[in-house]
Amino acid sequence: MDVVYTRCAAMDVHKKTINVCIRIGYGAKLQILTSVYGTFTADLERMREFLREHKVHRVIMESTGVYWIPVWNVLERGSWKFDLVLVNPQHVRALQGEKTDVKDCRRLAELGQHDLLRSSFIPSPPIRELRDLTRRRSQLQQDRNRVVNRLGRLLETVNLKLGSVASELTGVSATAMIEALIDGKRRGGVLADLAKGRMRAAGKLAGLSMALAGRFTGHHALLCRLHRDRITSFGAAIADLDERIAGKAARWQRAGRAR
Repeated sequence: MDVVYTRCAAMDVHKKTINVCIRIGYGAKLQILTSVYGTFTADLERMREFLREHKVHRVIMESTGVYWIPVWNVLERGSWKFDLVLVNPQHVRALQGEKTDVKDCRRLAELGQHDLLRSSFIPSPPIRELRDLTRRRSQLQQDRNRVVNRLGRLLETVNLKLGSVASELTGVSATAMIEALIDGKRRGGVLADLAKGRMRAAGKLAGLSMALAGRFTGHHALLCRLHRDRITSFGAAIADLDERIAGKAARWQRAGRAR
């Protein structure tokens, strides 16, 4: 097989250690250098210098858990520009040959020299930051939805059918009713009178009053307040992320308009 890269390094990345193998040249002139590093930032910077001193450009590593990410970040941001290649472990296992922890980085380096590894797409740092923010927003939204569902189940346990008459428990009318319940207002008619917009349509208030006549006590008010506070907290965090996402996305929107 043809050697595409005469200087190629590979890494076997673990939580606490990184095995590094550098292959320089080929055939009778092949030189193999190996070393082991820790995973603290200072260790990663020493490893980067080791690769730079041997004029390595192409570096191969597997996407094992999250442990490859700090390694990638340190190598990506140095003054020496590496050609970083992230490989799916499943793809490497599909290739013929023995694969053990001891021989892993040697095998990756050899495959990398012959350009036999398929690289995963890794976006630029600004895109990765934007992805982190949108991913976190999605997680927070899911967490918020779970708390809203718990609040709905709590109201059902005391036969308050607010979820049956309101389109969403976080709407204006439902929120006002929940706040009133927490503040000690228990009469269905009083709660129904807090309805806004379409919930106040003719003939609906009487049914709404019946739906809000449950067995709500101070104990339930405490639980309801805890749910309310968490929903409010999630909402504030999501709003903050929306602002940050919009700010980061604006650069690409401006670039698109410029074209």
